[in-house]
Amino acid sequence: MDRISPSEGGDASSILAERTMIKAVFFDIGGVVAISWKKGPFEMMVERAAKLLHIPRKNVDAYFKSGIIRKLDEDKITELQFWKRLCKKHSIPCPPQKLLRPILRVRAMRIVPEFGKIARALRTQGVIAGAISNAIKAHAEIGRKTGTYQFFDPVILSCDIGVRKPKTKIFRIAVKKAGVRMSESIFFDDHQHNIDAANKLGMHAYLYKNLKQMRIALLKHGIWV
Repeated sequence: MDRISPSEGGDASSILAERTMIKAVFFDIGGVVAISWKKGPFEMMVERAAKLLHIPRKNVDAYFKSGIIRKLDEDKITELQFWKRLCKKHSIPCPPQKLLRPILRVRAMRIVPEFGKIARALRTQGVIAGAISNAIKAHAEIGRKTGTYQFFDPVILSCDIGVRKPKTKIFRIAVKKAGVRMSESIFFDDHQHNIDAANKLGMHAYLYKNLKQMRIALLKHGIWV
């Protein structure tokens, strides 16, 4: 269960000094709070699209990786526009939306059970447990239905606010919503560019590797989970 001993967290006096500063801990969702089954959501979406549209998988993969998903992340285009662009690119008619709709609504992630306990442990210590995540509307819809976000408040999703990580605005919105300062916040994410952006703003940001590493990082700020 990746438990740690107090000695792994550092000197007790420094822990107490840092503890007084932290009022909120934010987590990324995909890759931290929720992990993939055998196939990840990206792979499943590409496979579904290639099969329905009869387009080579490598071409669909290239389209998804072209940056177009970022526009969905920020709700800059609709799902229908997303598919129409792909179909136009390959000179094929666009199928009815009812056939396209399930492609992006994959259930390829599962919540790491420990995070329910972690969120509760944070709240018992007076610390906010929040989430900051890039998500398209289809994934946010699935996440709300399956309880992915149930342990966190506030939950800041890129598709809801029109901006994605690593843009600074998403972090500013998160701390404002939580009613805390950047310096009073910790953030865990599995992508280094998001960590770099958060650290530049004054957050205490850590590249997430595993539960034990996360617990040690929190303990350095006097937070025991």
